[in-house]
Amino acid sequence: MKFKKIDNQSDFKLVKEDGKKTAGRFYLASFLPSSEKKMAVIVSKKTGNAVVRNYEKRIVRIFLREYWDLLPDGLFVLIRIPKRTGVFLEKKNDVWHLIKRTKESLLK
Repeated sequence: MKFKKIDNQSDFKLVKEDGKKTAGRFYLASFLPSSEKKMAVIVSKKTGNAVVRNYEKRIVRIFLREYWDLLPDGLFVLIRIPKRTGVFLEKKNDVWHLIKRTKESLLK
């Protein structure tokens, strides 16, 4: 499944500043209701070299692709990766819990 990416700098800033934030063990998520469903993944420059950063973004996008249909339409999702730790399954569970908490907080 192909999903839309947040590509506008003003949208990034809006989600980072005004969005609701949820922290997991490995990732930080910000989300903001919007007119369409988009996502973005940001990795800190402190995280390894370009190869490592691209790998981290790639696996988060794989996880999001799997859980994307669980999120409601009309939502900007921004996942930040501050550092590289953990193994694949731990990271997958962390993304699952972030999605679950995001969905729960939207229902409140």
